[in-house]
Amino acid sequence: MKDTGPAFWTFKHTLILVAAVAVTALGAGWLHRDSAAVDAPSQSAFDTESDASFVPGTETLASNEMRITALGTGMPVPFRNDASTSWVLELGNGDIFLFDIGSGTAVNFNSLRIPYARLKGIFLSHLHVDHVGDFLPYWISGWTAGRYSPMRIWGPSGTKPEFGTAHFVERQLDSVAWDIATRQGVYAADGAEADVHEFDFSEVQVIYQQDGVKVTSFPQPHGFDGAVGYRLDWQGLSFVYGGDAAPNRWFIEHGRDADVLVHEAIILSGSGTGNLAASGLDFKAIAGRVLSLHTTPTAVARVFELTQPRLAVINHYINLPEFDAEMREQVEAVYGGPVVYASDLTVINVTADKHLVRKAVLPQFPPRTILGGYEESARARRESPPPMSEWLQRGLLDLDGDNYPDLGGARGMVFRTIMDQMLEDFPPRVDPETLREEPEQHSAPAEKMPSTNSPEAE
Repeated sequence: MKDTGPAFWTFKHTLILVAAVAVTALGAGWLHRDSAAVDAPSQSAFDTESDASFVPGTETLASNEMRITALGTGMPVPFRNDASTSWVLELGNGDIFLFDIGSGTAVNFNSLRIPYARLKGIFLSHLHVDHVGDFLPYWISGWTAGRYSPMRIWGPSGTKPEFGTAHFVERQLDSVAWDIATRQGVYAADGAEADVHEFDFSEVQVIYQQDGVKVTSFPQPHGFDGAVGYRLDWQGLSFVYGGDAAPNRWFIEHGRDADVLVHEAIILSGSGTGNLAASGLDFKAIAGRVLSLHTTPTAVARVFELTQPRLAVINHYINLPEFDAEMREQVEAVYGGPVVYASDLTVINVTADKHLVRKAVLPQFPPRTILGGYEESARARRESPPPMSEWLQRGLLDLDGDNYPDLGGARGMVFRTIMDQMLEDFPPRVDPETLREEPEQHSAPAEKMPSTNSPEAE
């Protein structure tokens, strides 16, 4: 057999070629620039692996770990799987923080079974309804499910008192005066209240510092004065949340080198309406102001280039497949770092050397789990409930006692004092025979009209 000599292409040549391509890619910026973030490549709502799902209540955070969950990532018009904006941050020390509480997001928070007793504070970026619209659902859920102290809220001032956070919260609570009155004597009185910390939106300042957690606020231009962004720092980890804003120098300054950086982006595509039209918004009415309020995909990629986060996150657009693909195309044409295109219930675990990105899977029905805290509940201050009018009590039906079951067993539970007080305040059983009696007059008599012949008529 004729000797053909050494092979033209050998395994050695393959290794040399692979090494050359890798070096070229690094030089051109094709590969991720932060090796610590290689385990968190670009991900969208449509390609997160189901076998890596997060199941609430099954994992304990390490003492040096934070978990960030998107409760809502959508637009002002919320949908079943695309609520408005809200993010919850859980820390390994047990502290929990909320950043914005947009419409439709309280359902996801409650479904995650996160205890309200550990919620240290709610931080509002601005007072658009899609960022604060679930104030009352969070308020009532917390009050009736384990918050025995006032709801703690931080938020910006405005150019007028009525544009500030304190005014917003005060009017919200004014609107539920009847609700508060009807629950007095049952739930802790302090849980119905709110502890509001309004701060000057125009200043860069530390607004929260406790147990090693520091939260800094900074101004954000969002078409009007009074919007802010936040940076939370804890044990060398950082979370930056911009709310809504056009690109600006404050976000660049305070977003640099963040472990997780969340920024909004609005798609203007196709016919020029893109996400806005799909959400049902009147594009013609707002077209002239959109870009002074928000950030385009290309612009947000430039922001990521300037801030260099370990993991960049985009939210505030409708997560339909066609928009998701277009968002990725525009962003990744400019920015080569890891990006998560967030949808509702995106979960990001963060430690000093690793990110883990998943989706939360919620049960069809909430778990039959009692969150505890009964001893604290028994000690909590309560106010006497307002009485029901006697004439209204006389309309109650005893139904042979079936509507007044024996609550003796319940008294044996931890909150014995609460049940005893409830029984004392409960309306007495009504004798059906009394219903035949003429009810007392409980409305004011009609005002007598003066006669046309009387002096009053003149």
